[in-house]
Amino acid sequence: MEEQSTPLNPAPSRLIEWILFSILVGISITGPLADPDLWWHLTIGRWIVGHGELPDSELWNRFGFGKPFVPYSWSFEIFVAVLEQLGELKGVLIAQIFLVAVIAIGIAWFFGRVAQDMFFGVLVAAVVTSGFVAQYTLRPQSIVWLLCASLVWLSLEIREKGLSSSRLLGVGVVMVLWANLHITTIIGIAILVSLLFEQGTPRRWLLPLGVGLAATCCTPHLGYEWIVFFSKADHPLGLRSVAEFGPGTILDYPIAILGTLVALLLLLLHSAPRSIPLPLLLLAGVFTLGGLAVVKFLPFALILVGYSVCSAWRHARRTAPHGFTRNLVEGLDRLYKLTSLFSGSGLNFLLLSAIVVKCHRIVTESPVAQTNVPEAAVDFMIKHNLPRPFMNTFGEGGYMMYRLSNKDGELVEEDRVNIDGRTNINDPAIMAANQRALDGRLGWEGYLKRVDPGTILWRNRSPLVAILIASGEWCRVYANGSSEFGHSVFLRRARAGLEGLPPCLMEPSK
Repeated sequence: MEEQSTPLNPAPSRLIEWILFSILVGISITGPLADPDLWWHLTIGRWIVGHGELPDSELWNRFGFGKPFVPYSWSFEIFVAVLEQLGELKGVLIAQIFLVAVIAIGIAWFFGRVAQDMFFGVLVAAVVTSGFVAQYTLRPQSIVWLLCASLVWLSLEIREKGLSSSRLLGVGVVMVLWANLHITTIIGIAILVSLLFEQGTPRRWLLPLGVGLAATCCTPHLGYEWIVFFSKADHPLGLRSVAEFGPGTILDYPIAILGTLVALLLLLLHSAPRSIPLPLLLLAGVFTLGGLAVVKFLPFALILVGYSVCSAWRHARRTAPHGFTRNLVEGLDRLYKLTSLFSGSGLNFLLLSAIVVKCHRIVTESPVAQTNVPEAAVDFMIKHNLPRPFMNTFGEGGYMMYRLSNKDGELVEEDRVNIDGRTNINDPAIMAANQRALDGRLGWEGYLKRVDPGTILWRNRSPLVAILIASGEWCRVYANGSSEFGHSVFLRRARAGLEGLPPCLMEPSK
């Protein structure tokens, strides 16, 4: 009997190839530590590990000090803090590489099960995983993408095969993990309601929904994270200046990936209009629009559209395909047979070698992305003990917290940051003033008046750098990178070069 062209349960050798291929795709989208939020997560994790409890008030932000604070990502923060203690930043970087490999493999497995075709599932998962390139870092949201993929698969299993104790337990475990990582559990609840709701069988959707809701309350704060979520619900629209809350554009690589998947989905739907459960299609459509409006939701859109494509593919292979679908099925079958010619230990060795080379390149370089993280500039500030308080931008605040705190995550009063990446802690007036200064708009002086800095750490690409150089009151004492990347450090001109402080740099003549 001729072997099925794209089996659901492939031979071990082929399965190893697809696992290695998925890992290679995953690690191709990662690099040195660059995420601005990682650093405040690390700082809070240091504090939790050092004090053996969760903080209940703000301790690091100068203008938010003493405000109630709920560390809803506490489990992730402890995880990265322990990794740093054991392996310093190299250990954190290795965790970032490992996590993306797990995400890539997990999504490939889920897609393959839904498509009833592991080869096709691996290919679609590779496309979806590559679409994470602009947003993947070591952060709670990245883990949530995998939890989202798990919950969609569980919901589809319940929808098609009915409730079982294992599936119900799976829903509970996923939602407990989600609730202790991030406050976006409402996305998980929306998935359960959308995919399971049926008027005729209330138990099939009410029971998983009840388990999911109960699981979100299994946290140290007993579900208070819901209150925090609703207090931040307007941030995607109210904080459009924050990069992850901005809209997507056609120039963004993930948007192109999403557009390609949507086009493929529409072509498959044209051949078989009823090949996808309507709730899944509607959910994918809603998150596609949401991802275009707010790029933070793009990974969820990619996952849901990927599931829709795999669901349509399963029906396309079962029915008598015609037109475009028939050509696509035949093309994938030929591609599968072609790859079979190269299958074996030789291909596995090549894939494994490529993975090792990529991982070695990442690990042996600096663990910190120098173009994004002001490591060298902060080294300079600490070495010369520059005058406090320091003034920084929204994106650099988390790193300032990390560098200025001790091993237990504690900051002395003079080192508290004026702004950081936590949108629920920063004073809204400070957020607005920071953005005016970053853009160099009218009223930029307001930020300086509020902070009253002794030293300014600023991004080179901001117009404020040129404004400060021309102001006469401030002078640049340090700069690295280029006009597009890197950072500058400013001191008041009257103090530069005195009392052991570094002198002003010679600026190029106009």
